[in-house]
Amino acid sequence: LTGFSLIYLIGPMFSSFFFPASLRDVVIGSSKKPGRHTVCLSNHGNDCFANSNLQALASVRSLYTYLETAITKFETTVDNNQEILQEKLKSGQITLTRRTSASEKKTLQAFILELNEPIMNHKIISPWKLLKVLEYIYKSRISRNQHDAHELLHLILETLDNEHELAKKNLDVLLKPDDDDNADLTSMPAFSFEGSTVDQIRCSRCGYIPPSISSTFLVLSLMVPQRRSVSLEDFLTESYGGGSSEYIQDYGCVKCRLLYIRDTPATAQQIGGIPALNFPQDVYNELLKYVDDPAALPHDLEETYLAGLKHVTSGITKSTQFNKLPPALTIHLSRSIYSGSNASRNSCRVILSEYIELNQINDHQDSKPTVVRYKLVAMIRHKGTHYAGHYECFKRKNIRWWGKIYQQKEKEEEQQQQQQQQPSEETLVEGISKLETEELEKCWRISDNKTWECSLKDILREESGAYLLFYERV
Repeated sequence: LTGFSLIYLIGPMFSSFFFPASLRDVVIGSSKKPGRHTVCLSNHGNDCFANSNLQALASVRSLYTYLETAITKFETTVDNNQEILQEKLKSGQITLTRRTSASEKKTLQAFILELNEPIMNHKIISPWKLLKVLEYIYKSRISRNQHDAHELLHLILETLDNEHELAKKNLDVLLKPDDDDNADLTSMPAFSFEGSTVDQIRCSRCGYIPPSISSTFLVLSLMVPQRRSVSLEDFLTESYGGGSSEYIQDYGCVKCRLLYIRDTPATAQQIGGIPALNFPQDVYNELLKYVDDPAALPHDLEETYLAGLKHVTSGITKSTQFNKLPPALTIHLSRSIYSGSNASRNSCRVILSEYIELNQINDHQDSKPTVVRYKLVAMIRHKGTHYAGHYECFKRKNIRWWGKIYQQKEKEEEQQQQQQQQPSEETLVEGISKLETEELEKCWRISDNKTWECSLKDILREESGAYLLFYERV
């Protein structure tokens, strides 16, 4: 045998004989160590849009906490009220739908747990465990063609939000309002991704500020400006901090139109092309009651008599602020630039921050806004053009937190089955608590079924590719 062949044959035997396994791991640099691997997802064609989303969602701890609490509360309430449930099912007061029977909450909870399983070796699972539930709920197939990760994320969160509202409705019907024993179970935990903004308008002519208009969001979309670079935190403050406002012309201010009616006689004739009021005297008198309080004007009066005064317009300033910031803030950086029938990708550098601070206004206008601090936990990067490309997920490891979750799950299984856990699993979970802080602070870059260790700095460098950002409240 040649020298090379001899080394090839006896090399493994030699290293095993002279080096015990633990020492060999140190010398050779084996990856048999907690935190060196994470569960990956298979890609059967164009699944990267789904894989990146599921990996990112699996890193949002408040989502798992919400799912755990919501499922426990709902199931406990149903189990404790089976007789009432059967009665109300028969009477039609409670309806079980496809959405109820194919709960995305339970499927996603199990899926998140599986993606965060502490493992020693490479492991791959299929994303279609969850995607098939979505197909069942909506009675449609998810195309295997190229997809937008933002659209799927919104669909997943919207489905969870709909399940949340349905569960709240069913619990309200199931439980009596005055049932003190079940009072804690009637209130479902708030959905961790739901936030809201409020639009504040001020008329530049009369100064009237109408009641604020609130709108909810699950994913906050930001149109990336066509600049060379922009700071994410500055951009958010600029858009939702109330510091800057948008000027809008030709707005139909209710108070301006009431003031016009007050200053114009009810029987005035058309002058210089301006239409006459020709209001009945009783209607004219009724409208004048609301000059000092336009917000109290009944909608039917406004639609019938004020909507016709289209020539009475004014300019307004409009600002948008947060009035409810969610535990988990997801930001979509919209990079599409449309020009006629063509579209291109905006490569503006969005300067990311590990922490961001946002202002949340309070119910009392005179009180100072609440400062809410967020920490970056995951990011989805898109590489390619507007029409095609590849999605990858960057996320924090959070090994110790998930290790405690698995320890608790193992204890619960032991109590239920009265069986001892396997020594290898016990050693793995215990080994997580001994990891150094430096190891715990590392992150993962995940591309379908491949993973690389990376640092937070690597994530923050992705200024031109950042597409979806996942922040958690701290």
